Amino acid sequence: MTKSGDPGTAYQLTLFALEAVATAAPTTHDRDKVDHQLTCHKVDNSASAPGLPLAQEHFTVPEQQTGDAAVLEQDTQEALPIVEYLEKIAGVVLERDTKNAVPEHTQWVEEYRPSTRKGHLYYRYCYKQSRKIKHIHIPGGNTRSHLAQNRKSQVEIAIASGNSPGEIRKLISSWKCDRTPRSAGTH
Repeated sequence: MTKSGDPGTAYQLTLFALEAVATAAPTTHDRDKVDHQLTCHKVDNSASAPGLPLAQEHFTVPEQQTGDAAVLEQDTQEALPIVEYLEKIAGVVLERDTKNAVPEHTQWVEEYRPSTRKGHLYYRYCYKQSRKIKHIHIPGGNTRSHLAQNRKSQVEIAIASGNSPGEIRKLISSWKCDRTPRSAGTH
């Protein structure tokens, strides 16, 4: 414990004996004198942290120094990015596909309900065109209809075979024209 500089305060605890290492900095920039000062004041961290190198080995003094005080610089290794570090530790090569990080679906078939009330579900063909999603109803009735289910499967086959949205739109519009007119006598 050392006494504080203020007359009205009691003793103040210090964690380190600074007098042992707080000596005047060397006036010349000679590495041997710096090493000699470090060893004279017993700056050795091997007892508290055996994995760390000694202070003399871990710090270097720059060759060209301006001013009177010598500044110690710590040698550091180049840090690896986290992915390379994990690959080094685990020995596993991680996939890094930055070109297509998230696959985008440009065409699909979905079920939809045209109103908020609980009613029938219908199929529609969806595709992206210039960052906007376009929808086209697939005719044939609701999802319980065999005709609608067959047309949905035809659209899915066309998507899987790589047809363009324009070709699939023509296919769907041809089904709209295939409607059989109701007989004139029934309403």
